[in-house]
Amino acid sequence: MPGDQCTRFDRCKYGAMSARGVTEYEFNLKLATSVKDELVRTGFLSTYLMVPAPGSSLQIRVDRAAALHADFSISIHHDSVRGEFLRPWKFDGHANWYFDDSSGFSLHVSTKNVRYNESVDLAREIADQLIAHGLHFSTAHEPKNPFGARMPYIDASRGIYRRDGLHVLTRAKMPAVLLEGGTIVNRDEEIEVSTAAYRSRIATSIATAITRVCGFATSVANDRPSD
Repeated sequence: MPGDQCTRFDRCKYGAMSARGVTEYEFNLKLATSVKDELVRTGFLSTYLMVPAPGSSLQIRVDRAAALHADFSISIHHDSVRGEFLRPWKFDGHANWYFDDSSGFSLHVSTKNVRYNESVDLAREIADQLIAHGLHFSTAHEPKNPFGARMPYIDASRGIYRRDGLHVLTRAKMPAVLLEGGTIVNRDEEIEVSTAAYRSRIATSIATAITRVCGFATSVANDRPSD
């Protein structure tokens, strides 16, 4: 369950570990819940919060979103860096790992998605709203940065990356965007990301973006993948 410790280099079924040893799963679930609540408050007809079991098949997640007939799929994550770039430190008497040289949100879209153009439109609207709410995007995943995903931009002015290897984006039957809500291995950003105020800014940004794209008569599958 969340709270289990994962080793530095091994793949963890709960996602990345924060600088203070909190699982990405916990950050993802809290943010995804905030997004769902804001969408409902805004007036969307149907909003689905999918919380798949850690380690569950990515295809199962895609199939669930399709079965819900969702108009959009938004996958919620939080960022880390490649294991070899993490640095050791102690927090509350426990050994942990951090990387303070990267921060910010990022958005990811697949050119292989059957609704690619609409995916990009949604990602751009989300980015614009996040920036308007005072957030900045991460450059960690640029090819020149060895500690990130090393992927090309789709929109370099908004922090939107091309990710054709992510199953939940490439196989989705609807427009799909993956959001990295912040960098939890950054010790300062982890504190900010942990606050309800920060989650509210992201949730409001997403709800406003979806409203601008297509209005209220839509449904959203808010996928909170854990890996």
